[in-house]
Amino acid sequence: MTRKIDASPSPGVGWTIRSLLKGFTDDDGRQMMLGGLKRAFSRYAPRTSQKVKYAYNHGRWPDFRNPREFYEKLSALKLGAYGTDPLIAQCADKAAVREYVEQCGCGHILTKLYGTYDHPSEIIYDDMPEAFVVKASIGDGVNYFCPRKSEVTVDQFRADMRALEKRWSVRAQRRTAQERSRRNVFLVEEYLDDGSGDVPPDYKVHCFGGVPKAISLFLGRSDGEPESGAIFSLDWNIIGDIWRSANKVLTIEPEKAPDPPITLREMIHASSLLSAPFPYMRVDLYEIDGCVKFGELTPFPAGCTRGSSCLIDGVPMGDLVDLKYGGRDWTKP
Repeated sequence: MTRKIDASPSPGVGWTIRSLLKGFTDDDGRQMMLGGLKRAFSRYAPRTSQKVKYAYNHGRWPDFRNPREFYEKLSALKLGAYGTDPLIAQCADKAAVREYVEQCGCGHILTKLYGTYDHPSEIIYDDMPEAFVVKASIGDGVNYFCPRKSEVTVDQFRADMRALEKRWSVRAQRRTAQERSRRNVFLVEEYLDDGSGDVPPDYKVHCFGGVPKAISLFLGRSDGEPESGAIFSLDWNIIGDIWRSANKVLTIEPEKAPDPPITLREMIHASSLLSAPFPYMRVDLYEIDGCVKFGELTPFPAGCTRGSSCLIDGVPMGDLVDLKYGGRDWTKP
């Protein structure tokens, strides 16, 4: 019997070639091609990729060998010990971080957890409370908010869960090496509602060597990006913007500054406990009904490439990041 050999390219190779060719002829293809190139660049040349992203956002090339500016130092941490440290990996994992928060004596600020699932399709509509959130444990931006389940049909919920799974599959393609080492699950947690009808104010505490120094306040994040915000000192005076570029400024005028949260001291105390092992950690918190609620720990704010920094008590934020904190060289993997 003569064996027939299929000499055509494999579907994977053919799809790649067609996608690349398509990239030169239409916008969707170009976006697909560029997205694939960026993912490959980040995965196989992370240092160069970080330099390009930094230069794009700051208008100058960084010096990761002798970093001085705030985001230069955070990038050095990301490319160094933060990229391989198992505790950092745990803190960046929205499921695993809950155990760390408990160990730090802050379990009382955790949100209620209704369940964890391997896939959103496993979540049973009838088992959910009236308000809840579904989020992927690895990565950012893969969330589903349900403030009123009674307004969502079973069929719509199932469709939403399929869409969430698809969103995760796209996000998974740009996971870091550290993220790929951990298994993703989907958490169902309580929906945080402060009664305003909007996403509650987001208090992001900047901690240096376990010492809280400033708080970024993000307001109006209904679509994910804040509408306004500012960096506050611990005694609640505005000391900086949360974003400033040639095209966009996000700030709060001093006369329009909101009152400090009534749990400010508790937020500062919890942040000091949660950030103690690290040269830098941002602790994201909320205030709901007079209680502090844990959001997440953020070792890589904005990918360590964009955002604003300021002087804290006359000292640049970059100078507050000690890359030799605790006697360890945190720039080394």
